Amino acid sequence: MQELIAEHSWDGVIISGAPKEALNPGMRERVSAGLKVPVSLALRSSVAALKAFVAKRILLMTPVDDELKRLYRDYLAGFGVESFYPPQTLRAHTDALKLSADDVEEMTRRALAEYPDVDAIYFQGALLDPIPILEKMEVELNLPIIASNPAMLWVILSKLGLNYQITGYGKLLSQWPSLPPGPF
Repeated sequence: MQELIAEHSWDGVIISGAPKEALNPGMRERVSAGLKVPVSLALRSSVAALKAFVAKRILLMTPVDDELKRLYRDYLAGFGVESFYPPQTLRAHTDALKLSADDVEEMTRRALAEYPDVDAIYFQGALLDPIPILEKMEVELNLPIIASNPAMLWVILSKLGLNYQITGYGKLLSQWPSLPPGPF
């Protein structure tokens, strides 16, 4: 990896894929220790974003199976974030690719009705894509919504000392809060 970083003059590295992070405790520490540039990972970046909004109880929206959701729940609990998630309703996580933005919004509203006492909603992964409706749902539901891909972007750019206000994609990118204390 160091060779790629040098060859392409990368200032930082984003590593997506929450399952590999959940299944490999200590991954962020090992990767960060082995690289000379800032690193951003899906779960850890999302934790940072949730902490930036002081979210302690969240609705976890992801199309993965319940076993992987439990791994995510346990990972988040290690950072003091309690998560609730609806049971698996899709036959396979890739079925989420067939959902429209309206479908994602409806699924989220149904899940929020079942778990209404939360501080934020967290979408893990790009398959259940909330980006087209993220800002609309934040306004209507009066809750911050964190999606893992924007969270990784926010973390890596923040680590590089950059600050942007990107509108249309939710509070995290439009307000660009400071990174909370902690190894993120």
